Parts: sequence; structure tokens; C-alpha cells
Amino acid sequence: MELRILGPVEIWTDDDRNSLDGSKQRTVLAALLLARERMISDYQLSALLWGADPPATMNAQIYTYISRLRKLLGESASIVRQRPGYLLRIGTARFDFADFEQHTRLGRAALKEGRYADAAGHFRAGLTLWRGPALTDVTEFLADVEVPRLEEARMAALESRIEADLALGRHTQLVAELTGLVAAYPLAERLRAQLMLALFRSDRQADALAVYQTGRRILADELGVDPGPALSKAHWEVLAGEVPPVPAAEPRVVSGWTRPHPAMLPADIADITGRATEVEQLRGMLGHGRPDGAGRPAVAVVHGMPGVGKSALAVHALHGRVDEFPDGQLYADLGGSTGHPAAPTDVLAGFLAALGVLPAAIPADEAGRVQLYRSQIAARRLLVLLDNAVDGRQVRSLLPGGAACAVVITSRSRLSTLAGARALRLDPLPTPAAEELVRAAVGPERVAGQACALHRLVQLCGGLPLALRAAAARLVSRPHWPLAWLADRIADDVRALDELRHGEIDVRGSLETGYRGLSELARAALRRLALLDVDVLPAWASAAVLGVAEERGEDVTAELVEANLLDIEVTAGGPRYRIHPLVRRFARERALADDPPAERASSVDRAFGAWLWLAGEADRRLPDREAPTERRPRLATGATARWRIGARLAKAVGAAPLDWFAAETPTLRQLVRQAATGGLPHAAWEIAHTSASFFEIDGRYEEWQCTHQRALTAVRAGGDEFGEAVMLLGLARLSASLDDVGARLTYADRAARLFRAAGDHAREAEALTHVGTAYRQTGHFERADSQLTRAVELAASADDPGARAATHKAVGDLLFDQERLPDAAEEYAHALRLWRRLGHRRHVAGVSRRLGKVERERGQYDEAAMRLGEAAGLATAMGDRALAAAVQVGQGQLAQSAGQANAARHAFTQAIRAFDTLGLVRRSGHAAALQGLGELALAEGRVAAAVQMLTDAADVWRCLAMPLRRARTLATLGDAQVACGHTEDAVATWQTVTDLRERTVVADSRTL
Repeated sequence: MELRILGPVEIWTDDDRNSLDGSKQRTVLAALLLARERMISDYQLSALLWGADPPATMNAQIYTYISRLRKLLGESASIVRQRPGYLLRIGTARFDFADFEQHTRLGRAALKEGRYADAAGHFRAGLTLWRGPALTDVTEFLADVEVPRLEEARMAALESRIEADLALGRHTQLVAELTGLVAAYPLAERLRAQLMLALFRSDRQADALAVYQTGRRILADELGVDPGPALSKAHWEVLAGEVPPVPAAEPRVVSGWTRPHPAMLPADIADITGRATEVEQLRGMLGHGRPDGAGRPAVAVVHGMPGVGKSALAVHALHGRVDEFPDGQLYADLGGSTGHPAAPTDVLAGFLAALGVLPAAIPADEAGRVQLYRSQIAARRLLVLLDNAVDGRQVRSLLPGGAACAVVITSRSRLSTLAGARALRLDPLPTPAAEELVRAAVGPERVAGQACALHRLVQLCGGLPLALRAAAARLVSRPHWPLAWLADRIADDVRALDELRHGEIDVRGSLETGYRGLSELARAALRRLALLDVDVLPAWASAAVLGVAEERGEDVTAELVEANLLDIEVTAGGPRYRIHPLVRRFARERALADDPPAERASSVDRAFGAWLWLAGEADRRLPDREAPTERRPRLATGATARWRIGARLAKAVGAAPLDWFAAETPTLRQLVRQAATGGLPHAAWEIAHTSASFFEIDGRYEEWQCTHQRALTAVRAGGDEFGEAVMLLGLARLSASLDDVGARLTYADRAARLFRAAGDHAREAEALTHVGTAYRQTGHFERADSQLTRAVELAASADDPGARAATHKAVGDLLFDQERLPDAAEEYAHALRLWRRLGHRRHVAGVSRRLGKVERERGQYDEAAMRLGEAAGLATAMGDRALAAAVQVGQGQLAQSAGQANAARHAFTQAIRAFDTLGLVRRSGHAAALQGLGELALAEGRVAAAVQMLTDAADVWRCLAMPLRRARTLATLGDAQVACGHTEDAVATWQTVTDLRERTVVADSRTL
């Protein structure tokens, strides 16, 4: 089998081409082949297939393409799922690009050793594998990424083949071919130089010079540059008539450096702690030229935030490679860390002087110096370290032209405009390595017994080597200080950066230089982003704090990322950004110094407003509702103004609201905390309130509790009674989910009083519904009836369909517990009609579950199964695992009533597992499932197991303060104890049942 990409993407078996369906299937195959048996993620495949706008069915479509490819590949090659993506193992199949690379490797080796005929043969064999432009029928997204690289590899092989043919004296035959190639690629200087050589050897000197003049004019007109070293050298040789003759056989080139041997690399750094992996990565990037064989040097860019140790790493790594570059090392500090960038012209003068060029021979202009510099080191093997570069423009003139050189550039910028460079991002040190750095600097005996203080100190420095060295130097200069003292001083936001300055080590100064290099808008964005107490920021945050359009904000964010003052994290939901803690402190200093208080406040307000607007958009489209509709239960709003970022963002959030909430939940918690402690209680309760429905659906009870309690404290301190009422009502809902009857009653009762004072009848009705339900659960039916009656009246007067539906459902629950099944069914039916009209699927599912109970009690098992099936389907569609588990309990009870013991046992067991996963053990659903299993065990004669399960269930009901449910369970437990022969225990149990029922308003109650 042959797998081909050098032309149309194809699979060939026994000279027959297998059909591939469309560009997307070809794109998946080509992407997997080009990954070279490395995993390519679903996210990467999606980007190559659809770009930035994948369909909602993205994963399903990718799976379909993979399945079809597996069938076509058979046993010759295999596609393996390796989360979060796929990899292709080629196995026994042939891959045309791999064969091409093998031929070019052999050709380059032969060329170096003077075996020109072998070299030409290998290059020619590799080039014959090209059947036209590579990847001609894939998506534009893959083509944009890969075609330039493939085409460059082809051109390099072609130029090398021509070089071998020239060495074999085939210049006459090459003139026509080279003339056509130069016309097709007028900017390819190597091809033009080869044509000049072929023409000169064919006794056409004038034509050769004309080719040079045409090329010089094209380069000037198109690119504004002069010819490079190779073309200039060919021009000089033709002019002087000193073109090298055709060699009979050329030995390998051995360096014959006759001028001064520069050794400018700074002294090695002694303590490179925790950087072994990065050192090896950087050294691995410095192979002999580019890995694809193109005639350019290996260029590596080490980038990272200020103070992360880029220069130290580069110097140490290069000292381990100096023996492989016998012609010396060049070094220049380009001044990017000082704010005074070096001019390339001056650096070139220094390099030329180090290479032995006399001052009088150094050209005055930059272009002349560049040409002389590259000519001096052509075919030489040197290491070049360009330290503290500002941008790509500064270093471009300093790059050698010879493939035998290697260049390392350190920069605070990513230098993403530098084509062909390989990048190594340097991050702050992980905690163990950071602790080791401090320990080595101050001495192990100094930190003995202070492990906690050392850990805290390292965390406060964020693992930044410059900060760690400043802290260590301060400790060395103050041998009487415990580590905890310095940690306490650094923890003070006001003086933190003052404490991280010692002698020439100055964290603030280092950050200041990077900050000054930003545009004015980017500086403002950094200052204002730092005012937000959040760990990660979405891509649109810059737009919010600046008050600009989304696209402009994204551009500013990109500038901060390029300067390594924001760290980027690529997630399934899109990029997110982190600010290093010391960068945050520095930026806050600048914000306090440079921005008026009103601007700082408005920036924070816009950010809160943007999150609230997006949270509202996501809430409207949560899967518990059929569609966004103005008839949905309305969110309460306060004084926080919403800030609308853009329609594109709103569309993306609305398309995946659960994913948005899941990604933003940690940030929303932090925003509530900041608002609660920062004098914005209205924002605190609004964010908490808008997130509650997601927390309920996703079972995030801890986040629900944390945000509401923190906001409740803030609104009470600020005297915001409406916000307090909303938070109390949310906590009542949470308590209902957790079956905390006492808390539900307390929160709801207080909320009802506050809503009554505010004149909000609909929400007062909702709160009274919770009060009445809590009384029902504790067996106080008369109190429940009076509260629910009042709730019904308020909901009707408010003409709020959501409140009316909730009261009908609660009244139905009360009637069901009183065994008034027809009346309960009627109330449930009223509630169901209202919820269906509102499109609120979660409540439709809840009422359907209750109607299923009614039909089960009536003996209408088919109708009950239909109701429970609808509830189960809705719960699954919404992703509401708690509701799905509750429905499973109902299905188990139905199967139990119908005599289907195995089905009942399976449903109860699955429900218990789900409750355990959700952290809802020892709640009402768990107790009901345990009771069902206990009743099944008793019916099957497994009396010991029945006693244990029923005892556990009764204990849960006791803890939940639900006496009537406990009484029902204890009644069955007494039967099980009798079956075990424990009559005395049974009598005591039944007496407890009698006592419980006598203490309640009614004589009996039924379970859920």
C-alpha cells in the first residue's frame, strides 16, 4: 500500500487507487501522515477541517472520517485513538513524503562527500515522487499550514540536485532548465546564481551578468533589498573570471579558518537549577542547519517573561555545544532588557571586528556590513548568541546565511514574525526546583526546619528565578532573618516588589522595561486586567476592561502574549490567559499611579458587567429550557450595568452554555469574592444568582453554597434587602436539592418576609412554596397547607405563570402525601401545562416524575412508565444527573410494584451509584433507593440484608428530619426483624413508628 500526499492525497493498493470521499477525508489522512506517528488532537483536526468555526457535530464527523479511513487502510496501516486525538501508524505501508526525505538525506550526504553522481541520483529519485503541487485537494486550512513547508523541501532538493549536476559538468544541459526555473521563481537567489554559473561555463559571460542585473533589480523592486551573499559571490566570480572549475571529485569541506577565532560567549552559569529538560531541548534545536535541509542556519528563540532566566539558560546550553562549532562563537547583548536597544549596524561592526576585519574595511552602511558579515562566515561553523532581542527586525540583519551556523536568540517577545525559527518558551520554575534554587543559594542549614516558610516564599515569588535570587540575596545579607519574616514582607502588596530588589537584582526594574515596550493601549489593558482578582482570563477580557470592541481587545491581548506578560492556555473552549502574580502586583502599582480612581472603577464595573451579560446569555440557553424565550422565569437584576461585548461572542456562548459555565465557574467564584470584599455587593449577588441554574443542573453544590453565602454576607453588610432576599431564596433552592429541611425553612421564611416588604409577590410566592414544602416534609400538614394557600393567592395576583406552576406542584405533593391521589393528579396536571407552555424542561421532567408516582399508586403501570420515561429522557438530554438518578428511583419503585425484581434492583443500584458520584449520599433519593433494595431483599428471604439496608435508610430519614418517611421505612424494618426472629427489636421499632405518627399532624404518610 502506498500513501501519497506529493500531489493529490491518495491511497494506492496494487496499482489501484482507493476512493477518498471529499477534501475533508483527504485532510484527515494527510494531517495524520504529516504528524509522523505522533498524536494529533481532536482540536487540531477540527482547526484543519473547519478553521475557527467548527460545526456542533464536529466530533461525530471526525469519528466518521476516521472510521472510513480505517476501512480503506485495512491491515497495512492503523489509526489509533489516543486521547485527546488520533495517531496513524504507517506499518508496512509506503509514504511518498517519507521516501522523498530519505532520498534527500542520502543526496545531501553524498554531496558533502563529493559523490556527485550518487547525489544527483538520489535527489532525482526523490523529486520524481512529486506528481504535482502537494496536498492539491485538502482544505485550505491544512494547505496554508503545510504546503509552504513541503514546497520549500522540494525546492531545496531541486537546488541541491542542480548543484550536483553542475559539479558533474552538466552545465550546458542545465541552462534551459534553470532559465525556466528562474522565470518561475524570480526571487530564488540560489537558482539565479546556479544559472549564472551554468551560463559562464557555457562561455556566455554577458548573459550571466545580465541574469545578475535582472535579479538585483527584481529584489530591489519587490523586496527593497540587495542580493544576498550567494548571488553576490557568483556576480563577483563572473566579473573576475574566477568561477571554480568543474571538480573531478570534491572532498568534504573542512573548516580552514585562518582569521581570528572569536570566543565571545559569556562565562558559563554555575547553578542552572531545574532546567535540564529545557537545556537538552535547546541543544537539540542546534543541529547542522535546518532539519529539512534548506540552506539556512538553525535558529532557536528562547522566549519568556522578564526575569525567567532566558540568558542564563542559553549561555549554559551553548557552552555544551562549542566543540561542535570549531570556528568560534559570536555574542551580542541587544539591549532588550534595558530599554536601550542596540542598533544592528553597531552590532555588525563588533562582529566584523571580532572576525578580523580591519576598521577601515568595514562598510559604513548597514547593507554593506550585512553582506560582508555573511560573506565572512559563509560555509563556516559558528555559534551566534543574540541576547535580549527586542523584535524580529532587530535580529534579521544579524542572522548568518550559511547552513553550518547555529543561532540562539533570547527575547521577552515570542518573535513570531521570524520565519523558520524554532521557539522554546521558558516558564517559571516548578515548586521543587524553585525551592532547591533558594536552598542552594542560602545554604541547606539555613532552611532546615522551615519547609513551610520556604514553600510560601517560593509561591509568593511565582517560581520566577529573578525574584527567587533577589529573595535569596536578601536572606544571605540578613542571616538573622527567619524565612517567614521575608515571606510576610513579600506578602504585603504595597511593599512586595521593594522586598524583591537587592543590589543589581531588581524585579520591578525588569518588569518596567517590558512594560515600557508595550503600546499605550496594551499598557492600559495590563494595568486594568491586574485589577481583577481572577486566576485565568478569557480572550475578551481586554475588550471589557478597556471598553473597546472585541476584535480590538483581542489584538491588545495578542500583544501582551507576544511580550510574555500574559501566559496563554489553549483549552477545548478556546484560549485563556494567566497573569503571573508578580506581573499582577507590578501592573496594579502602575494602575494606582497612572489611572484615576474613576477609570479603575469603571474598568472593573465593565468587566463584571461583561461576565454578567454573558452569564445571562448562557443562562437563557441552558438545556433545561426548550429555547430562549421571554416567558421563562425571570432572573432578578440589581444595579450592575451589563456590558455587551459582541454578537459573535454571544453566539458562541449560546451555542454551548454548559461548556461556557463549566469553563468560567472558577472565575465566577473569584468574581463573587472580589465583588463581595470590594464594595460591590450588587455584583456579587447578581453573579451568584445568574450561575445558580447551572450549578443546579451540573450538581455543583459546593460552588452554589460558596457563592451564595459570600454574596449574602456582602448584601447584609451593605443593607441591600432585595439582594439578600434573592440569595436567601437561592440558598433555599440549594437546601431543597440537598434535602436540608431545616435550612430550607429558615432561608425561605426570611426570603418571603423580605420579598413581601419589597412588594415582589411572584418571588414571595416562590419562597412560601419552599416554606410550605419544608413543613410538609416534616409532617406539619396544616402549616404546609396555610403557607401553600397563601403562595397560590400571591402567584395568581402576580399573574406569574412560573410561580403558579410551582405552587400547583407543591400543592400536588401535599395532596399526594395525604393520599388524595385524584386531587394530586389534578394539581400536577395544572403545573405540567404551565411548565410546558414556558418550555421549562427541568420542571416538566420533575412533574412528570410525580405523575408517574400517582399512576403507580393507582395501578396504572403503563401510564406510569410513560411518565417516568419522559422524565428520564428530559433529564438525560439536559445532562441533569441528579434528576436522572431521582427518576431511576421512581422507575425502580414502579418495577418493584409490577413484580419485576431484577429491573427494580438494577434501577435502585444505578441510582445509588449516581448519588454517590454526585456527593448526594445520605439524601432522600439515596434513602428511597436503599429502602427499595431492602424491601426487595425482604421479599426474597434475604432478611439479614433487608434489616441492614432498611436500618440505613431509616437513619438517613432521621438525619434529614423527615419523620413520616422514617416511619414508613421503620414499619417495613419491623417486618424484617420479625422474619429474623428478633421479635423484641420489632416491637421496639413499631413503637417508634407509633410515636412518630402521633407527633405528626396526620396518622400516616406516604414516601416519595
